[in-house]
Amino acid sequence: ERFRSEAQKRLMRIMRESLTMIDAAADQIGKRFLSDAQPPTFLPHEEALQNTKQQPTILPTTLCRMKRPHTARLVLENNWDATDTNETKAVLYHSLDNSREYHGVPLSPMEFEMDDAPALEALLISGTNGDGNSDGNDCSWVEVQDLVHTGSIDDKVELVNCLVGEGLLLVCQPEELEEQRLVLMEQMKQEEKEEDEVDDDEQMKQKEEEEDEVDDELCGF
Repeated sequence: ERFRSEAQKRLMRIMRESLTMIDAAADQIGKRFLSDAQPPTFLPHEEALQNTKQQPTILPTTLCRMKRPHTARLVLENNWDATDTNETKAVLYHSLDNSREYHGVPLSPMEFEMDDAPALEALLISGTNGDGNSDGNDCSWVEVQDLVHTGSIDDKVELVNCLVGEGLLLVCQPEELEEQRLVLMEQMKQEEKEEDEVDDDEQMKQKEEEEDEVDDELCGF
């Protein structure tokens, strides 16, 4: 009984220590996943929303979202500055700059202040429709002014500008979103039409093959 009680105490201590390491372990796995990943290939409707070479003008009402969800991870890391002061930073890792060659390019983390962390977290989950999949619906977009930040609106705009410059975000104005939605719907209709034409061709070909088989069987009599 004494042995069992002592073993239980030691196991509980190990479990408590393990629970404190779960977040750090998950961050390490997430960083390894991003390091191993191929750079994303963007779909036609994502390409249509790509920004031009010029830096877009970011306004408080500008809509923004991740260019491709699940390509970045926010990690809180303790960094030592020049004065040997331990300071916690919000560090963003992403796979957009990865090479097609395995580990050809190391991850280039972006370092932010802790005040930026809530806004970064909101942006990282943008571009999804609730089940982790990307879509083009307006529910996946976030207005710059709605980002959670203890600073001013200028801080929010600066943060979005930084992520746009890194190629992580898509941005558009509210009036442009409806135009992009119409373009996307037209593209989807065209794709469905092309698929129907392919199906019709395949059915016609199959019908001709069946008729040829029947003719061959009749010739055998």
